[in-house]
Amino acid sequence: MHKKINLIIVGFFSVLTVLLDVGFMLYLPIVFYYLLKDYKNIYYLVPSGLIGLLLFTGTSYLISFGILVILLLFVLWIMNKLTKGYYMYIILGLLNLITYIIIYQGFPDFAKYLILLVVSLLLYIYFEKNLFDALKLNSVLYNQTISEILIILITILGGLKITVGINLGFLLAVFFAMYASSSWKNIYSLIYALIVLIIGVLFFDIQEMLFIPFIVSFYFLPFVYPILIVNVFSLLVILLNTGYKDELMLTIMGISLLFELLRNLIVTSYQNDNIIREGIYTQIVENVSKEVLSFAEMLNKFVRNFKNSKEYTNKMSESLKMIIQRNCNACPKRKECFSKNRNVIYPHFKSLILQKDLYSGELRDFLNECYHAKGVCSTAKNLNYRIDFSDVSPSNNALVAQLTGVSNAIRKYAVDMISKEEISYEKIANLKQKLLNYGYEITYFEVKRSFLKDFLIVIGIKNFNVKTETIELKELIDKILKVPVSIVQESIADNISFIQIIPELKVDIIYGYGSLSSEGNHICGDNYLIKNLNNGKFVTAISDGMGKGFDAFQESNNMLNIINDVVELNLDSTTSLEILNTFYALQEYLEKYATLDLVEINRYTKEAKFYKMGATTTYIIKKSGKIERITNQNLPFGIDENIENYQYYLEDDDLILMSSDGVFENIIEDKSLEQFILKIKNEVPQKIVYEILNYTLKQKLKTKDDMTLIALRIKNA
Repeated sequence: MHKKINLIIVGFFSVLTVLLDVGFMLYLPIVFYYLLKDYKNIYYLVPSGLIGLLLFTGTSYLISFGILVILLLFVLWIMNKLTKGYYMYIILGLLNLITYIIIYQGFPDFAKYLILLVVSLLLYIYFEKNLFDALKLNSVLYNQTISEILIILITILGGLKITVGINLGFLLAVFFAMYASSSWKNIYSLIYALIVLIIGVLFFDIQEMLFIPFIVSFYFLPFVYPILIVNVFSLLVILLNTGYKDELMLTIMGISLLFELLRNLIVTSYQNDNIIREGIYTQIVENVSKEVLSFAEMLNKFVRNFKNSKEYTNKMSESLKMIIQRNCNACPKRKECFSKNRNVIYPHFKSLILQKDLYSGELRDFLNECYHAKGVCSTAKNLNYRIDFSDVSPSNNALVAQLTGVSNAIRKYAVDMISKEEISYEKIANLKQKLLNYGYEITYFEVKRSFLKDFLIVIGIKNFNVKTETIELKELIDKILKVPVSIVQESIADNISFIQIIPELKVDIIYGYGSLSSEGNHICGDNYLIKNLNNGKFVTAISDGMGKGFDAFQESNNMLNIINDVVELNLDSTTSLEILNTFYALQEYLEKYATLDLVEINRYTKEAKFYKMGATTTYIIKKSGKIERITNQNLPFGIDENIENYQYYLEDDDLILMSSDGVFENIIEDKSLEQFILKIKNEVPQKIVYEILNYTLKQKLKTKDDMTLIALRIKNA
């Protein structure tokens, strides 16, 4: 229990166990337990305990309690100075010893004292283990509900020795019966009822305890049924003259009314209560992130101190950027050039920097069309003159580049993970409790992701009709989480429906795809990826490997295999691609690369992100017939260090067409292609793909190249 009202009740009555001639042996484990959770709990436990003692014992135990409070303040000081350890057991034993001697003026029954001391220590050890080790032990023995039952029983024991017309222990048992059933709704509630019944009837001869199992059963019901049944039941007992005092039954009715008024303040499940676990989780995440970042920095230092610090890869990368900055960034034909020459621009720039293969026919043709050919040649020659590219062996080059890439990737991963905001822990715990209160029979509840903008909660509900009850359940969860959600059926087994709770989906995506190998090749060098992720994102990508045939296929296939793994990391897409680009750049010395055309659609927000690394133009055909284009401005993947994305907000019935360079940019008369697309834009995506590929094959093409095409239709969910 964590709610402050429950804390006050526990503090008020648990201290009264001193009337059972046990000293503070049962009270102290509870105090230590709550101090471990939060030292501020002493503000509730001590004042309420003092009031309880003054009201029902006068000044009999005032001195011993005052000394106990002073010692507890000393304990708090020690807890702030030291970490949790076995010293707490010693302190608990000493406090029991000191207060026992003060209360009883020594040891009138030493054997009894030793038994009580062992019980007190065992209680605290169990509470402590439950608090800190339940997560890792994963045992039925360590269960927060069991801790609650023990605390409740001790609290009830404190009230059983006090009778003011009605036994206060019985009233506490009634109150906690309502609390137990409302919070747990499981076998533990019945266990509590049976234990209280046995203690009350057999050991204290309180026959009214026979009502407790009935009250527990009543509060298993949802909505307002419990309060109605309890009050009707109490009235029947009064009217039938069963022999129970009318005041007793009226008091039960009053407790039920008070409990209903304070339900939201006092009812909390063991999931919601154990706030310390959330703190432990947060601390673990922070510590792991710090360790990961420290490891990345260590790798950086190693690279900086490596004897070949100006390795070949870094030199070439900086040189390429220098050429682009001085000659390409301000070029009026930049977009056209990068799109047309994406497959050759990198090897040509590298040849110029190294001053190799300068008389190649392909290089000559490229320079003849280059708007800043003289500037490019001059910059490359100057770089070759100033920088020595031969002072690093290939093995060292690869090693240093890999260490640098790994370090950057680790840093990006850690930063992205710790920057995500999580949904309130209490909201999630409250969700399960409210569903139970509304009568849903929850058999399975797992939070797979809890980020504020990306959560996934899997719930198993018995006897749940997905077709007829989903709308009502959605409205209820919307109100509890205070965010609109979507409910997706996962599976059905043994009359239990497993459903996923995710942020509200705003769009559905219908897609079609197809590919053709170039003339004379049995294997298409293009590859594509279409993936619907469980975080609300839809990812599709096309990669075109350098050259044709099997080598090109293998390169583009490797690219998309890695993309497939990276998008599963649940990172921001830009971060994912930056990590991948870092690793992919390490293969520079292998002379292999591939283009990447990737679209990520967030079905929660309708936002699309287009990533183009050496890829062709993507077409967006609006419902009105307007055509918009997303054009490439970057070099192929692994060459350009900058990962840029183009954000676009989608509308109902938008049609997205993305392709490899063998389709749109390979047709000589592209206007006729656009007119053809407008004629078929309302067809299903798969038919659109087939029609466009057939149309392309019948047209005059610039080159015989591999063709891959993906069509996406956006529909409001």
